[in-house]
Amino acid sequence: MKRFRKAGVAVAAVATTLALGTVMVSATGDADDHYGGVAAGTQLVGVATGLPSQCPAPGRPTGTVTCFSVPGKAPTLTVYCKFSTSGDKMPAATAPLGFNNLNQLPVFSDGGTKPCTDSLGGSDTSKVTQGTNGHLWATQENDKLSDEATAEPNATGDTMQVRVPQGSVVVTTSQGCKITVSPSGDSLVGGAYNDAGVFHVATTTLAVSIAKLSNSCPLPVTASVMTTFYAIYVFHAGTASGPVAKVFDKG
Repeated sequence: MKRFRKAGVAVAAVATTLALGTVMVSATGDADDHYGGVAAGTQLVGVATGLPSQCPAPGRPTGTVTCFSVPGKAPTLTVYCKFSTSGDKMPAATAPLGFNNLNQLPVFSDGGTKPCTDSLGGSDTSKVTQGTNGHLWATQENDKLSDEATAEPNATGDTMQVRVPQGSVVVTTSQGCKITVSPSGDSLVGGAYNDAGVFHVATTTLAVSIAKLSNSCPLPVTASVMTTFYAIYVFHAGTASGPVAKVFDKG
């Protein structure tokens, strides 16, 4: 999950990034921006690595690398996963600025086909698709507006965002809940990027809908409620075990 560009406009944050919230960024940028650090066409694989500091402790298993919290009247359901990856290919240095489509959709599990677990003692399976509105998963990096004169790589203030297509993630819980991510349109979620292959995803405004598959589901039925998602993805070249891909913006 790695695409790099200078925004050329201020970042409009619904909350703030990283420990701070979801990023939504304009699609325009500087004409001279291009890519550096990794050869065009290189397969890039983002691997969730390490425990995000924002993941709540109650019920959190050892080895957690992502956490997804869905509020309810009582209680909040937090899904903890020990494995997550996604990927795309490095664009050409001359490629137009914009979103870079993923060629490996995100995966969330406890390894292989093992489901994730949650804070209520249940298990949780995520089905990820390209969604229901024809849009594709994609990523985009945004360079800090005020550092145009600073040599790259320069991580200060840089961010990245992911386009999550409408209905592209459905989480089914063992308690009988069906949670659909981005139920009414695409979401943009993001966080800080360090120009060296590490992306901190931190969103507090990811919309989901909730349906009951059985009466044992503890969450209230709703067409839209805001959830949180935290993860730290490290980008690797070639495969998930390849060298860290230190891709950055140039121009």
